[in-house]
Amino acid sequence: MASIDQVVYLAPNEYLQAIDVLRKFTALALQWLAKKTHEDLKDQIIGNFIARGTVCLDSICRLWQAGNYQDCWILHRTLVDRYIHFRTLDDNDEFVEFERWSFQQQYRMSDIALSDRTIRSKLQPKWLEKAKALHQKQRSRMKQEPKSNWKRPDSKEAMKRFNLPVLYRLGYDYPSTEVHPMADDGKEDFARLVGREVEPYGDERTVLHNSFLIQGLLTNHGLASCSVLWRRFVSDFYQQLLSLLESGSHDYLLTYQKALTLGPDCSWCEPKSDPAGTE
Repeated sequence: MASIDQVVYLAPNEYLQAIDVLRKFTALALQWLAKKTHEDLKDQIIGNFIARGTVCLDSICRLWQAGNYQDCWILHRTLVDRYIHFRTLDDNDEFVEFERWSFQQQYRMSDIALSDRTIRSKLQPKWLEKAKALHQKQRSRMKQEPKSNWKRPDSKEAMKRFNLPVLYRLGYDYPSTEVHPMADDGKEDFARLVGREVEPYGDERTVLHNSFLIQGLLTNHGLASCSVLWRRFVSDFYQQLLSLLESGSHDYLLTYQKALTLGPDCSWCEPKSDPAGTE
């Protein structure tokens, strides 16, 4: 490991290995969540959040290996935004209202698109008919439900509530300079395209480190908030991933191997109402 500005960084291959194992382990956990919770709305939203973040982290790895560090920071910002949304929903128990707000926002966008003659003319007849049928079905729900007043959280204020102001400045505010055009962004891309040598700008492992941390926090907190009790090795695994960043410990690999040896018939979780619990 290398220490830079009091932050301990792992070798790049250690981040890539840990992120790959995180993706595989999380995929197995989500399979069990789907088996045990079925149609629970909160669990569905949490599962979707975790899955989207996992795929986003995987994309960051691919971009990082290709040297597209600016795009890594752009995706990192979306991870932080997802974490802020999840914490806000979980702290305030707003999952139902969030689903209603999301449905209404998506319906309005669909309504705008289907009302536009130019867009309708570009759609193949069979897809246009399907879109109209779905829109008609959704309209009945729109008429039955009152307008949602839910609003997206203010990121800066949310991070203050979570006691994570530094994470906002470095994980959200700074990456925003990569999302929105700046006078000198694209300088490295220009150099690559014209065959010039690209000078390194800081330690590019930072975005891997921070993205891995955010997704680890989201997944660990998200699974714990679901309506199931997880076997102890599941929470151990995510805690050990965070320990990897703190001390370089590879205990998470042992827990991952243990999980693989349990076999498909060994349940990873049970409903919290189950008196047997999980160990």
